[in-house]
Amino acid sequence: MIHRLMGMLDSPRTAQSKLNAAPIIYGIGNTGRKIHQALKVQGITPAAFIDRSARAGQDLEGIPVYLPDTPLTDRKSPVIIGVFNRDKDAYTPAIAEHLNELGYLSVIDFETFFQKHHTGLPESIFWLARPEFHLSHSTEIKDACDIWADPRSREIYITQMLHRMGEVFTILPEPDWGDAQYDPEDVPLLPAPYNFMDIGAYDGDTLESLRRRNKVLNKVVCFEPDMRNFRKLAERVSRNGPFAREIQLIPAAVGDVCQTLNFTADGTEAASFSAAGSVSVPAVSIDSVSYGFEPNYIKLDIEGHEESALKGLR
Repeated sequence: MIHRLMGMLDSPRTAQSKLNAAPIIYGIGNTGRKIHQALKVQGITPAAFIDRSARAGQDLEGIPVYLPDTPLTDRKSPVIIGVFNRDKDAYTPAIAEHLNELGYLSVIDFETFFQKHHTGLPESIFWLARPEFHLSHSTEIKDACDIWADPRSREIYITQMLHRMGEVFTILPEPDWGDAQYDPEDVPLLPAPYNFMDIGAYDGDTLESLRRRNKVLNKVVCFEPDMRNFRKLAERVSRNGPFAREIQLIPAAVGDVCQTLNFTADGTEAASFSAAGSVSVPAVSIDSVSYGFEPNYIKLDIEGHEESALKGLR
């Protein structure tokens, strides 16, 4: 696998390929709609949407939406999986297997569609970036192959990079669905209660997770710049909180200095900074705005902006 990866990193950029037939899009959520908009830019009209929650007579911008097992849909059309998140019911291999069982002959996972047909899509979504991004960092990727302490970690890294460079999802190992994303058992934390700083708080899901795991929060400050997410965060704290003796919610991003930045605010976990972002949001340095909080637990989940945030909380 390491030789395949080195070969891909040394190869020139490949041109985008074209779809040979009007595709069907699986999923009418955010990702399915992104695919639809990208296809429109490419001059392609989907044959249909299929979705597990489809209703009789439903359509999306005039395109019919069917249940996956509806016999009206053409099983010969390629199906693009328009689902891309970390939830179990969005697990690509399981969705692809189900579509194959239903008789669909060609199934394209979203990562492959992004890599080969990305015209009209953002430059990055969550961890997914265009292949040329990885080619521009080939030296760092090669160097990182040698730093892992155990064979399993190295295997995971190499298969992830192969997938991100264009190999299909079947190369990836089975994921670990643990619920302890931000409080894993093998990472020792200081004794509770926590003064918890949630940077990239999204809709407050981490607060719920910590409470489910019986973690005692003394003080909490949450930063979330996407106003759609921030409203969900405020509603969750109002409805289910307060989660801690003292809690503050701040509608701002975190960086190395206090400034205004362009932001792509889409109301999802993938909201992120981008030069092409249509929204301007305030970004603050923690060292400049927080005094006496004394955090002993800081979570950062800010879509690639972590280095700047760390510099601002020295």
